[in-house]
Amino acid sequence: MKRLYPYLDEALCKVLKGLPEEVKREVCEVRLRVGGATSLSTYSKNLFVTPDSKITNNPKKARVSTFQEVANAVTRLCEGSVYRYMSTLNSGYIVTRDGIRTGVCGQATSEKEKIISVTNFTSLNMRLHKEIENAGDSLANFISKNQGTSLLIFSPPGVGKTTVIRSIAKSLATGKFSRPMRVSVIDERGEILPSGSVGLIDRFLGYSKPDGIEIAVRLFSPEYIVCDEIGLQDDTKAMLSVQNSGVPFIATTHARNINELIKRPNIMELIKHQVFNSYARLEKSENGCSVVFEELNS
Repeated sequence: MKRLYPYLDEALCKVLKGLPEEVKREVCEVRLRVGGATSLSTYSKNLFVTPDSKITNNPKKARVSTFQEVANAVTRLCEGSVYRYMSTLNSGYIVTRDGIRTGVCGQATSEKEKIISVTNFTSLNMRLHKEIENAGDSLANFISKNQGTSLLIFSPPGVGKTTVIRSIAKSLATGKFSRPMRVSVIDERGEILPSGSVGLIDRFLGYSKPDGIEIAVRLFSPEYIVCDEIGLQDDTKAMLSVQNSGVPFIATTHARNINELIKRPNIMELIKHQVFNSYARLEKSENGCSVVFEELNS
């Protein structure tokens, strides 16, 4: 959690520093709301923070965040220039150089049905990525033994999909379970590999998934392409356009179960065209998350 301190006001830092160590170790999200409760999220629960650094389940006892505190945090996360980060703010997030991804909401201004600016920030969700080196070992081992497998990983938000594909990408690119393989990582928001490339990874930082996929296939001859949080129509079009290139995908998407997965039209289009031949659902567990392989009836 100490990685967040440079972005926060001194009073808030003091409260967070005073939290019990076992709580700080488990935190994966810190949430600030103007006029609302300061809260923390772990992989299994939501907690409220009191003004004297205690944990409570009662939001009425929680510390309240101010407008200025939230505004100051946004300015620091944007390295002093909110304007420079406006394109990502318009999409609801900021990613810092050290890999902290923050969800941001406020007052949006739209033009021709497109958000052109966001001001008066009201809520922040500061997410801490966890470097769990073996988080994707079971899946990386499966892929290594079944080379050419195209895998879709799904779960609800907050279970650990990004942590898992980060681990898989590194394992494949460094040859942890077989020979090292060329892996193109389409890191649109800078959170799959916040610390940069390793092994035989080519990292497409800030590229949209359609652009990154097209360039990777055309110029980098990858043996795998890794994408996080697919589901938009443009993602589906891009993946279908390179389906016959012989490059398998390792991708993630949001869904609690198979029934939810097949109700998403763009995902169903990929399933129908057999872009994926393996499906893995992540579940929360005491050690982070567990993997359940799923079968789809054709």
